[in-house]
Order: sequence, then C-alpha cells, then structure tokens
Amino acid sequence: MKNIKTIEIKQNMITSDDLLKHIYEAEEAEENITRIRFKNVKLDDEAFREHSFHSVIFEECQFEDMSFIDCSFINVLILNSTFISCDFSYSWFSQCKFDKSQFVNNVFSNGKFTNLTVAESSLNYANFTGSKIENCEISNSVLSEAFFSDCKLKHFNPDHSKFDSADFFHTSLKGIDFTNCVIDNICISSDWNELRGMIVNPFQAAELAKFLGVTVRDEL
Repeated sequence: MKNIKTIEIKQNMITSDDLLKHIYEAEEAEENITRIRFKNVKLDDEAFREHSFHSVIFEECQFEDMSFIDCSFINVLILNSTFISCDFSYSWFSQCKFDKSQFVNNVFSNGKFTNLTVAESSLNYANFTGSKIENCEISNSVLSEAFFSDCKLKHFNPDHSKFDSADFFHTSLKGIDFTNCVIDNICISSDWNELRGMIVNPFQAAELAKFLGVTVRDEL
C-alpha cells in the first residue's frame, strides 16, 4: 500500500461562518478560497461551480441540497460535518480527509480522488460512479449501498468498514483486502470479473461462492 499524503493544517487560518461571502470574494478576485476554517456554516439549496478550496477546514457545518460541481478540494479537512443530498460531480479531491462526518445520498460521480482519508464517517448511498480513486484509506466507516460502478480503484485500502449492498459493477477489486470489512450482498456483473484477485476471509469467500452457485457447508 502506497503511503497516503495526509492533510497539512496551517496555523495562520481565519475562522468564518460565512461561506457565501468568501465564495463571492473569490469570484470577484478570480482566486482560490484558501486558509479559512469554516465553522458552524449552515446552507441549503445553493449552487457553486468550478471553485477551488485550498487548505480549508469545514468544521461542524451542515449542507443540504448543495451543488459543488466541478470544484477542487486540495488539502481540505471535513470534520464533524453533515452533507445531505449534495452534488460533487466532476470534482477533484486531493490530500483530503473526511473525519467523523456524515455524507447522506451524495453524488461524487466522475470525480477524481487522490490521497483521500475517510475515518469514522458515513457515506451511505454515496454515488462514485465513473470515478478514479487512488491512494485511499477508509477506516471505521459505513458505505452501505454506495455506488462504485465503472470506477478505477488503485491503492484502495478499506479497514473495518461496511460496504454491504454496495455496487461494484464493472469495477475491478483485484488486490483489495476486505478481510475485516462487511461486504454482504454486494452487486457485481454476471461474469463475476470484479471478484478476480480480491482478498477476503473464509466466511466472505463462502458468501461470495453463492455467485457461482456453490453452497459451502460448515460441517461434513
């Protein structure tokens, strides 16, 4: 597993609860939104596009029905925050961390993720369809019924996380170690190609054998 480049939080950050103000200022100056700690921001039904967040913290924020299409998030920490039905399609996440946060029914399709850390977070129903994910660590998190169809996964490291009923249609799981994760009822194609080279424990292997029409008995 390649080492992940972790976030680097700067000390000289300003704290603000007004994201819209900084969005407008960045638009006028044609600059990135940088070195800001957004805390206790609550927004819904706003649309942003092609904005760049560099060295930013979102802490204890709540966003619902928001659009961040084609935005870039570089060296960004999302901490104790909630995102409900938000759209991050075609966005780029590099050197970011989702920590103790909730992402419910969010869209990350056709995105690019490099050096991403997900810890103690929930991404139920998240849609990563068509995304490229490289150098990613997911620990103690829940991604039940998430969509990873047609994705390219490289150096993808799940640890004590739940992927039950997740969709991996046309996504190779070769070399990915799911031995301490929950992968019940995952969705794959009829030829089972996604499973080739996947690393699982004996109990998971017995469950996956059902795709082949094989029944594994506990006793002789």
